[in-house]
Amino acid sequence: MKNLLKYSLSLGALLSIYFLLMYSAGLGTMTIFRLFNVLIIFGVIFAYLYESKKDESFDYFSGYGKGLQITGIGVFLFALFMGFYTFINVDFLEVIKQSEGLGQYINPFTIMVAVLMEGLGMGLLSTYLSMQFLKENDVRSMDNHYQN
Repeated sequence: MKNLLKYSLSLGALLSIYFLLMYSAGLGTMTIFRLFNVLIIFGVIFAYLYESKKDESFDYFSGYGKGLQITGIGVFLFALFMGFYTFINVDFLEVIKQSEGLGQYINPFTIMVAVLMEGLGMGLLSTYLSMQFLKENDVRSMDNHYQN
């Protein structure tokens, strides 16, 4: 559980730092760069699951659940950060409103919800892909079983 919290907090922090770096470089309003968030999410989830694989109780479904827990906590923290940031930086919020088709409906809460939904989708995909790399090959497992 301690590692789960560490990786979740790391995910939230890395996403926030990435946003702040992009914003300070003048690229914060270019929403296409949010696609790189999936690389951060995938990296954190894969690192945690790779580390967790050493545990005896690690199996496909527990790994999948742990990946989704990390995503849920980390992305929730990032969504809170984005909601707070858009609340205090009204100029940034106005630029987002002008660049999006449904700008009249955008506010800090809707940004939080959108970030949360997008992040959860990325986390679901990242967890699935990570588990495909890390799961035991059934043929290998059967060979080991029959050799004993």
